[in-house]
Amino acid sequence: MTMTNEKFRELARRCHEGTASEAEQKAFDEIYTTLLNRHSSWDTELMGAEEEVKAEISGKLNRRIRQDKKKKNHSLFYRYIAAAIVIVALGTGIYFYQQLKAPADQQRFFANDIKPGGNKAVLTLANGKKISLTDAENTELANESGIRMTKTGDGQLICEVSGKRSAADPHTRNCIETPKGGQYQIQLPDGTKVWLNASSSLKYPDNFGMAKERRVELTGEAYFEVAHNQAVPFRVMLRNQLVEVLGTHFNINGYEDEAAIRTTLLEGSVKLSRTDSQISAILKPGQQARLQQGGFRLKEVDALEAVAWKNDEFLFNDEDFLTAMRKIARWYDVEVVYDSSAPIDFQLGGSVKRSKNISAVLTLIELTGKVHFKIEGRRVTVTK
Repeated sequence: MTMTNEKFRELARRCHEGTASEAEQKAFDEIYTTLLNRHSSWDTELMGAEEEVKAEISGKLNRRIRQDKKKKNHSLFYRYIAAAIVIVALGTGIYFYQQLKAPADQQRFFANDIKPGGNKAVLTLANGKKISLTDAENTELANESGIRMTKTGDGQLICEVSGKRSAADPHTRNCIETPKGGQYQIQLPDGTKVWLNASSSLKYPDNFGMAKERRVELTGEAYFEVAHNQAVPFRVMLRNQLVEVLGTHFNINGYEDEAAIRTTLLEGSVKLSRTDSQISAILKPGQQARLQQGGFRLKEVDALEAVAWKNDEFLFNDEDFLTAMRKIARWYDVEVVYDSSAPIDFQLGGSVKRSKNISAVLTLIELTGKVHFKIEGRRVTVTK
């Protein structure tokens, strides 16, 4: 059966709305199965474990169908289409990798491929000493102010109490910073866990001692799992926003090149405040707050999308193209240049592992038919 992209989208729309005939539903199911099984050979190194990948894609598609039907929100239909496009992208990706005589432009594309980021960070101690966590062995790094800092083999910095703690000095702070193409996890002395995304930093006290608050300063993006302590609130400063919690899980995205600070709550409760006004807001699980010039704007979201990066995934759900490219640039440490012919005002749908080379991500985007990419060194040029 011959099926163009437009016909496939239309068929998916009718299946979603319940207006498809039995024959059309059967046709969609057959195409879906064919796309998952279209290749006799599976490159496990490039694509991952076959059954796991198929199960993941199928599960995402089915979950989104159920969510859309439950919410009865037809604007969410595009999530369903995005998930279906991922299946197409997966098959196409395999095709590109398996062709021994690919066109010359595809060969150049992959010849200049770029590997993903990894666990990279620099720790600057309160005394000014710098430690590369990228190069450091799995060992104890420092033992100061009653706090022992050790590095593990899986990209974690563990800070734990090793003796009698001195009173906390708010002016004595350590700083962990990730570069472009880096990420890192840190466990603070109170047991709070923080995952730092690329091009981010976290300043925190030597120890929280007998302080009346646990205050840290963030730049970039991080996911927090805050250790509960009702007597000592945990506060996160990011530019002109203050987040206050007792114990909860949330994500903050506050890169300087983004239009707003986005705080997404997964569980618990947080209070958001502007430091330059009396404006504040309370977030509930499944909500996201956007801090812009006018104040906080709250909306219901799929909170797991906000932490997709932490779970090794790029997840584009009606994602603005330029926003998606900024995420890609940070993770792969590349410069993105836009040719005058390149359209930039369109949305993206689909997902791909962050552990893949940049070609896997760009190939997925090229399936929109809107743009093409050229890689030269660490520069990615976008054209029509």
